[in-house]
Amino acid sequence: MELKRELTATQVKEVLRHVINNNVKLSEQGKKPVALSILGNAGIGKTSIIHQVAEDEGMNFVRLNLAEIVVDDLVGYPVKEYEYVKGDDHIWINENLIQYYVNHQGYVPTNRNQMSYATPQWLTGKMDKPLILFLDDASRASLNLMQATMTIIDEQKYISWSLPEVSTVILSNNPDTGDYLVTTTDGAQKTRYLEVMMKFDLDSWAEWAEEYKMDTRCINFILKSPEVVEGIKDFTDDGNKIIKGNIRLWTKYFDTIGGIS
Repeated sequence: MELKRELTATQVKEVLRHVINNNVKLSEQGKKPVALSILGNAGIGKTSIIHQVAEDEGMNFVRLNLAEIVVDDLVGYPVKEYEYVKGDDHIWINENLIQYYVNHQGYVPTNRNQMSYATPQWLTGKMDKPLILFLDDASRASLNLMQATMTIIDEQKYISWSLPEVSTVILSNNPDTGDYLVTTTDGAQKTRYLEVMMKFDLDSWAEWAEEYKMDTRCINFILKSPEVVEGIKDFTDDGNKIIKGNIRLWTKYFDTIGGIS
């Protein structure tokens, strides 16, 4: 489902907070949490605001760039598990734990086995409280990787592991306009999340830039000449194309020159 109105960074933060808190209520009702996708041009601050909301809400934060990983990095590596019993207690364990459960816990094998998936490395140490799983550049993922995300987005689990309770999955995507190398998302994928469109907002960026301790001369330059930023204005009043960069590129440039007196 797409919400067509373009939102500023401040408005997207409010949507994120609502979705996160609403997922707590849904969990209490035994319902599935809702995932959210943020659609917008590159470099407008999608990652920054998601990380900030995670900190504000006291949640763990995991960012996976789906353009840079393979399926096993996302879902964990396949492992063989064996069934052991002690009385009425049935457990499935991998071969590394067999000696412990047999010698120290008194379990015996049933001679049944199954293939499962080890908990992925990115979840290690992140199970103590709810987290935001941020699937960055989701539309740049390979087709196989996009398919592997479907259950995680919809149900927050994958075969043998789950995210911590009342977690929230958030995706970021670039628009499929021909300006970005993206994989077209089909209807089955899109039904697994709500989507909001984010636009660059000058005031929100300036507020962030002050917190970032960016050189005030650089902030003032953008405020006085916003037409140099993508998403503000494409043509001069007399019809000439404006040469511009996205705000992430400007930020890198300002970090480079900020120390010049």
